[in-house]
Amino acid sequence: MMPLTSHRMKLQQHRSITLASASPRRKSFLENFGLQFTSFSPDIEEVRKSGENPIQYVQRMALEKAEATQGNYPESLILSGDTDVVLDGEVLGKPNDPEDALLLLERLSGRDHHVHSGYCLMDFKNNWTHVGDVTTRVWMRSLPKNWLEWYISSGEPLDKAGAYSIQGLGTLLVERIEGSYNNVVGYPIETIMDVLIREGFLSFSKN
Repeated sequence: MMPLTSHRMKLQQHRSITLASASPRRKSFLENFGLQFTSFSPDIEEVRKSGENPIQYVQRMALEKAEATQGNYPESLILSGDTDVVLDGEVLGKPNDPEDALLLLERLSGRDHHVHSGYCLMDFKNNWTHVGDVTTRVWMRSLPKNWLEWYISSGEPLDKAGAYSIQGLGTLLVERIEGSYNNVVGYPIETIMDVLIREGFLSFSKN
């Protein structure tokens, strides 16, 4: 049997990619796979429609971000996404200040909530669009106020939806999750990579 080291596999990219986001976390996911891409931050109105549930909202936002980007990069495959943190049906945004962060974290403490992400892949050149969503359930530890105040004093939660970052110090707040960890970080990259490979935008080859 030929050893695996004698035929290393390579991930090949067959289309230019534009990431419709300036998020460092979303950029790092693509960089970790060695993908070449352009980043563009579309300017759209992010307002929930009457009667729109959180999953419908993040799907629509992902689609609108892709549509707002493709005009500038018509030859690229556009990747976009949007994520919400939801507790008892209420979307929790980013805290306005440290006091607001404490209120959010006290509400989450000892309870479970959901992280919903909508994502879109748009190939305008070939008139192809794929929109999907991923949901992760997150259980938070029940922590005393001094723990939460210590976390807030780090500054980490002040620009995060739900006032925590699972990949940072905020990992100490999380008891367990059900579903995609990457989704909670900010992008369900494993699901998106599956679509990219299935549709032929990426493939594996031997060196």
